[in-house]
Amino acid sequence: MMYVVSLNLDLYYFIVENGISLTYIKFNYHVDFLTMNLLLFNLVVLLVLMIFFYYKNITYTKNIILLLIIIYVILLVFFLTSNIIFFFFSYEFIMLPSTLLVFFSSPNLRSKIVSFYFLFWTQLGSLLLFITVLLWLYLIDNTTISNYNINFSYKLLLSIAFFISFGIKIPIYPFHFWLTQTHVEVNTPTSIYLSGILVKTALYGLYKFSFLYDNNAINVFFILISMIGLLDSSIKLVSQTDLKKVIAYCTIFEMNSVLFIIFLYGLSSQYIILYFSILHTTFSFMFFFLSDIIYKRFGTRSIKSISNIYENYKYISIFIIISILLFNGVPFTLKFNIEFFFLLKLNSLNFFLSLLFIISNIIFLISFNKIFFSLIFGNYNFFLKKNDLSKLECVILMILYTLLLFI
Repeated sequence: MMYVVSLNLDLYYFIVENGISLTYIKFNYHVDFLTMNLLLFNLVVLLVLMIFFYYKNITYTKNIILLLIIIYVILLVFFLTSNIIFFFFSYEFIMLPSTLLVFFSSPNLRSKIVSFYFLFWTQLGSLLLFITVLLWLYLIDNTTISNYNINFSYKLLLSIAFFISFGIKIPIYPFHFWLTQTHVEVNTPTSIYLSGILVKTALYGLYKFSFLYDNNAINVFFILISMIGLLDSSIKLVSQTDLKKVIAYCTIFEMNSVLFIIFLYGLSSQYIILYFSILHTTFSFMFFFLSDIIYKRFGTRSIKSISNIYENYKYISIFIIISILLFNGVPFTLKFNIEFFFLLKLNSLNFFLSLLFIISNIIFLISFNKIFFSLIFGNYNFFLKKNDLSKLECVILMILYTLLLFI
């Protein structure tokens, strides 16, 4: 008991002598339209993932479900707090259960090694964020995340520092390799978690500091970085041979697309971030689920080893074609609506950047469609005939299609 009293007194004198205000450790919170909807949406996604893990009967299933519960508790703090210290620690604490999730869901030794690779790259961003938070406290001397009257050079420095810190996890070019390597090695529900939830925390982190990005001159730099990511992922997509790596590059392309859009519209646009989060998570779930269906039938994810799915599985082929059409943004779907309103905004952008954006999208969609249609209608290879889509698989895909059509 005396040690506890002594520790409390030491802490008290340290705070008083160094002039540290108790408001530094006060939990301030802020709730808005985007925060509440993302919390609700993440809760639904995590519940679905719990069912998915249980259905797949993976080793350590109970541990994984417990980790998902812990992740959501941390997400509550992360989304709700407006204190930069609580924000930083909650953002970092998400990585511990996320790394354990990758580790426990890894089927072999190589996959477990990838979990450390994943931890290294994400912790690089964490180190930069820690330095940025210290810089914030030094320049602003206030822990509340709010728009302060600071000079342009400080705002520029903080905006670049936060962009790179969160950008490693989004991921921006050239920090995207951790995502493609991790997706290939982990199982399907973990891939859905990485693309559907983890990378969105970085996007929300940028939204928290949207007041730093209210200068168009600053935003042009971030638009250029996003454009490089778009071109890089669209060009590399066509050379991929692993189906999950193809979907990983789709995530990189989509995340850089949303960065491009929100820096053009403004990070304060809550509706764009919300609808894109729903859109991208649903597409990630759909295509990772389809890759899992294909893997169960063919025993491989190698694009070179899979072809002419139509001759073996008619219903799977039909659902893949529907998924491709939805991803391409056919009229009256959620993706079509977002792309339509974005195109209306392109006329305010530099002609060269607009042209590059359109070219990168054309290259990406051509590569994407070529890969999946070659899987469906490519040269016939003999495979042992197994069951086509199960009733449960059909129901899951129909629910995902409903989200993309009617939300």
